[in-house]
Amino acid sequence: MTLVAVISSGRPGAPRSMAPFLGQRPALWMVGRGEADDYEQFGRPQDTFYAAGGLIEARNRALDEAFSTGQSCLQLSDDLRKLERLQAAGGTMPVFLDAVMGDMDRALDATGAMLAGVAPTANALWGSMNTKQQAFCVGDMILVRPSEPRFDPALRLKEDYDFTAQHLAQYGKVARCDWILATFAHGTNRGGAVAYRTPDVEAEAIEYLRSKWGEVIADNPKRPDEVLFKWGNYVEPVHVKPVREIEQDGFGL
Repeated sequence: MTLVAVISSGRPGAPRSMAPFLGQRPALWMVGRGEADDYEQFGRPQDTFYAAGGLIEARNRALDEAFSTGQSCLQLSDDLRKLERLQAAGGTMPVFLDAVMGDMDRALDATGAMLAGVAPTANALWGSMNTKQQAFCVGDMILVRPSEPRFDPALRLKEDYDFTAQHLAQYGKVARCDWILATFAHGTNRGGAVAYRTPDVEAEAIEYLRSKWGEVIADNPKRPDEVLFKWGNYVEPVHVKPVREIEQDGFGL
């Protein structure tokens, strides 16, 4: 069983735009303080809206809610716009959320990891049919099995780098499914982390991550205020833009 938690803030119309992806599957919407009533106006009958507060609190409460009932937790940013699966013979095909969740679940079974992610870019040129086990899992779409790590409340941004590192430190592996290509409407999308993302906040997050993880967090020489994730023998290629910057910027990023 899997609990689907959509992480959102300041975007009460998001339940309407996310409905085609969620289908008939119920979703727990983790929204900002005082926002639940506004979101319910656009929600489906099977949706639940919980005023979780800030980003990290929302993420951790979603994990706790799922794990307390023995479920895995799929966390989604609130502005998913396209979901595709890379084909072994080339090209891509649209895919439903349930199929993607099945792929991620099987990858966890195969690797023994507790955290699964998707390709860090929606550009099919950089996708692959491989499951990477020491790679960064962008927080826009992650599947987490009941496990100990939680998002660090000291971070306001880049919390997914820390969460990935925690899983690698504790379990030795993750399962990033690089054939799953997800496009999110980040950057010009009002609400969420856009409200407080500044170079100073970015720098503060990077400094904290380095104090905690050292050389795992390296400068991206081509993108100011961004980092490269290095774990073991794996280094994220410089040419890969994080999925958060393909188009626009959501609550969790």
